[in-house]
Amino acid sequence: MIYNKTHKTIIMKYVPTFESFIGSQKLNEAKVKLGRMDVNNVDKHPEKWEAVLDILKGSIGKTISGADLKKVIGNQQFGQQDADNKAMKAAKVEITDVRIATSTFGAQWSIDYKYDTEFFGNNAGLKFKDIPGLDYEFATNDISIAPTPKGSKTLARVADMFRLGDIII
Repeated sequence: MIYNKTHKTIIMKYVPTFESFIGSQKLNEAKVKLGRMDVNNVDKHPEKWEAVLDILKGSIGKTISGADLKKVIGNQQFGQQDADNKAMKAAKVEITDVRIATSTFGAQWSIDYKYDTEFFGNNAGLKFKDIPGLDYEFATNDISIAPTPKGSKTLARVADMFRLGDIII
């Protein structure tokens, strides 16, 4: 309530309570503490593997730019792209699936994505649909993340980029 002396009026002003403000925020409290995991035996810690997978499933259908993708997976994994920064920012990358992948090298989480812009080579920066001779609009790839210290940091960047919750390293 505010009293205005000049006009001798009382102004009622609504100020939301803390509870109503917090209640209106969409909070994602998903958390997983990785700790030590055995990449060669998923059956040893299935609850951790599945808990991370459940968090990552929240990214399916979400879209980021090529520049954001590079931030998530880092320069070493992504490599030196030939597309300029403007093209990377304009590129659309959509997450299509997440899964636990196993191979002779052990288990890892795999995030499948499709993208609409060539990042490398002579056609870098061009949309696939605009490249003569190509009959597709998207290419696909995946991000492979092992439960290693480096992989844990990548998981944390993925969770942060898509606002999925906390994956504690």
